[in-house]
Amino acid sequence: MTGLLPRSGWLLLLAGAAITALLYWPALDGPPVLDDAKEIGALVRAAQEGYRWHGADLVSSSGLLGRPLSRLSFVLNALAGHEFRLWKLTNLVLHLVCGVLLFLIGRRVLVRFVDRDGVALLAAALAVVWLLHPLQVSTVLYTVQRMTILSTLFTLCGVLTYLQARESQLAGRAGAWRYFLLAFICLPLATLAKENGALLPFYLLLLEAILPDLRWKRGGRGLAAFHALLLLPFLLGAPFLLDHFLHRAMPGYAVRPFTLPERLLTEARVLFRYLQMTLWPAPELLGFVHDDVAISRGLLRPPATLLSLIGLAALAALAVWQCRRRPLFSLGVSFFLIGHLLEGSIFPLELMFEHRNYLPMYGILLAVTGLVPAGRGLPWRGLTILLLAVTGLLGWRTAQRVDHWGDIGSLVAHIHRVHPRSERINSYLARSLAAQGRYREALALLGPRGSPGLAIQRLVLECRATGSLDGKRLSAVTHHPGKRLDIYGSMELMELAGGVLDGWCRLPEEAMAGFLDTILREFAMWPRDRYKLLMYRAHLLNAAGDLEGALGVLEQAFAVQRYPVPLFLASEWLSGRGETGRARSYLERARRHAAERLEDFSAPEASASRRLEEALKKTPAGTGAAGEEQRPMEVPE
Repeated sequence: MTGLLPRSGWLLLLAGAAITALLYWPALDGPPVLDDAKEIGALVRAAQEGYRWHGADLVSSSGLLGRPLSRLSFVLNALAGHEFRLWKLTNLVLHLVCGVLLFLIGRRVLVRFVDRDGVALLAAALAVVWLLHPLQVSTVLYTVQRMTILSTLFTLCGVLTYLQARESQLAGRAGAWRYFLLAFICLPLATLAKENGALLPFYLLLLEAILPDLRWKRGGRGLAAFHALLLLPFLLGAPFLLDHFLHRAMPGYAVRPFTLPERLLTEARVLFRYLQMTLWPAPELLGFVHDDVAISRGLLRPPATLLSLIGLAALAALAVWQCRRRPLFSLGVSFFLIGHLLEGSIFPLELMFEHRNYLPMYGILLAVTGLVPAGRGLPWRGLTILLLAVTGLLGWRTAQRVDHWGDIGSLVAHIHRVHPRSERINSYLARSLAAQGRYREALALLGPRGSPGLAIQRLVLECRATGSLDGKRLSAVTHHPGKRLDIYGSMELMELAGGVLDGWCRLPEEAMAGFLDTILREFAMWPRDRYKLLMYRAHLLNAAGDLEGALGVLEQAFAVQRYPVPLFLASEWLSGRGETGRARSYLERARRHAAERLEDFSAPEASASRRLEEALKKTPAGTGAAGEEQRPMEVPE
């Protein structure tokens, strides 16, 4: 019987993994959502046309380090073929691997608290609960969150190999250094997948501090040196990190509807939302998009802010107090809190996303397990049966959630039911209604209030409905009290500018260019959006006949992002005017800057070169007709 129990743990894990795969399978044909378009949209389109990769594809616009390992996995998906389900299938497989790693880690941790016969079954039950939990759906099926899953995978590998190294040390076996080396290698791998991987040293310190048989026993100087080596990158990179925070992260708060103190206050409430979602994943709590979370403007605005801060302090104090008496509870609580140190702290990220609780959720499960009254050891049989019963309920809820993710219409409708005040979802629904010609319903859904982005979307819908726009209506945006434009508002503004250029929105080009100028001067926005809007303004000025003004705006766009595309475009426009000398100068300058970057600029370079050659053949004296107008070139992602 004793020999069968460990095997039963593996059988339970495999059964749970198989059920997880079956539940997720129907939704693998689901659509890209939100940041999927920005992060991997170009790769998905390229895969459908026959993808040829280049170095810039390994660098993400998200994160401090560019997340090259995650990007590499996306590149491999693009090379494998055009079926988008393969991208989501990769996420699912990695999720299952993470579940196996949690099972292996759970066995090594729980053996200190459970009779050896029950370790494997209890560890498997916890891993299956984690795999099947409905909160994980929005990580596994949100393709771009491959970054979170891959970072978690390498983090778990680091934890597992560290535990193996310490067990070898305590048993007096040779070769522990090999496992320490593997654990150390996992740190850069996890961090290069996503910056959350940098939390690995803190997880390892937590294990060392709380697990009763570790606590720096028999480690000697080598163990201290290992932990010092893990923390060395933080010490050496401190000046760079401080500079990045002050000059790149902090300015991001100008684009957010909250300040740094308000974010910290709000995150206290958000952490309790994650706890609630994990322990009671009711449909009304979930929903993927949480941009409607109320911002804490003070300790009592709302009152739940102060209660949440007190609750977090009490939870942390309880974890410290129970460290000796209930170490598993203390380990779980601390694991959960450490997991939110980056995305739940000082950086100007959006306030809440479910994928941020992907790995920290396991800490909650450990903490709940550690609260079970026990004599000599945890009652593993009862716990396992209880967890399996809970797993059945979770699986049913997960199946419902997965069903929504298989179709974008079903997903958006569900999110709108549970988050009717979400600007992002209302904006999407308004676009869907407009596509059906139901403009009045779309405008009613947006309402008269909201962010500048919604005000701009109202202008877009009005113009699509009537074919023209009264210039006086632009003041609804320029006089808006919230002088900031997020990425979604910027996209609406680009659509409006594109409508003027394409002719489906009748508004003088100079009026639209002036409107853009006001927005660019008075509104805070992300540098990438500023670059793109400057490109649109340049096209509007050129269409209005102000080439010199357009060239000046192209120079501004180049100064923002240092992309050579504006310089190539300036060369084309000058060639169209027959000013071949200036066109050649811009082309040579663009080529120099293109050579310094990883992106592939062969298409805009070829276009500018061709236009210059045509101009040289037509206009030997340096004058000529205006060239063919072009829309803004796509910036390499």
